[in-house]
Amino acid sequence: MRKRNLIIVSNRLPVTFRQVNGTLSLTPSSGGLVSALEGFLTSSKVKEQHGINKIIWIGSTESDERQWKQASRKISSHHFRYIPVFIGRELYDNYYDGF
Repeated sequence: MRKRNLIIVSNRLPVTFRQVNGTLSLTPSSGGLVSALEGFLTSSKVKEQHGINKIIWIGSTESDERQWKQASRKISSHHFRYIPVFIGRELYDNYYDGF
């Protein structure tokens, strides 16, 4: 079976970076999509059965690009490859609360 990539595009990435005592820490994001998919997609059996090579998750992040570069070093051991979409806070808030 040919290996292929699975690309997930969602509102948010499944991880959040928080500033704790001057250090960025990584925490799982809350939300239904990440909760539903993470256990399923990280199973080696699922990857094998469906020929999944990489899982790429695209979504917005609350961090800015500088914070992302610093904190992203901490996620190299995670199951997904993350591609952040940087959206200004005002635009993000207006999308959810502005209508």
